[in-house]
Amino acid sequence: MKDPNAKKPDDWDESQPRLIADPDAKKPATWKNDAPAMILDPSAEKPEEWDDNDEWTPDMIRNDICSRTYMSNLNLDQQILIVRLVSAEFGHHQ
Repeated sequence: MKDPNAKKPDDWDESQPRLIADPDAKKPATWKNDAPAMILDPSAEKPEEWDDNDEWTPDMIRNDICSRTYMSNLNLDQQILIVRLVSAEFGHHQ
């Protein structure tokens, strides 16, 4: 339940993002810098009823050799941007 007497501090800046990246966050030692965070699902199979005249691309999945730890320390806008960039690289549009 919200406190009806609560109020924002006088110096509250509404233009600032709600969430920010943790400045102390470090990539895990196992992080592969040259590996994409998202990859095409290698276990995906083209549906039998797929029209072969249309290009089929498997869905994107998280790359297991990249840790979620680093992504989880990014704010939501940064995570969305990364997913959109990776998707655009593979021709997906969001």
